[in-house]
Amino acid sequence: MKLLLRIIFKVALFLVIFIACAQTIPYGPLTDLLTGNISLDMAIKISETVLGETYPEPFEFVDSMITMLLNVPVSIIIYLLLIKVFRHFKKP
Repeated sequence: MKLLLRIIFKVALFLVIFIACAQTIPYGPLTDLLTGNISLDMAIKISETVLGETYPEPFEFVDSMITMLLNVPVSIIIYLLLIKVFRHFKKP
């Protein structure tokens, strides 16, 4: 039971960090830099590859995918730092 509660706490903590990072960190300039050279055909191909069908706004889809892919490592780093802080204060 204790292990299950730890897992639930860690998953909930990661989700909170993930959402907080997505809301607070401005990924816009970096995603604009990364998607600046993507043509419409390339955006359509990416959306078809990921979704299996065409998406009405392929540039918007690619932009949101890149933003999410940037958010994942940032969230993981912050999560790991918080876990280390918790473990440091928990030690006797």
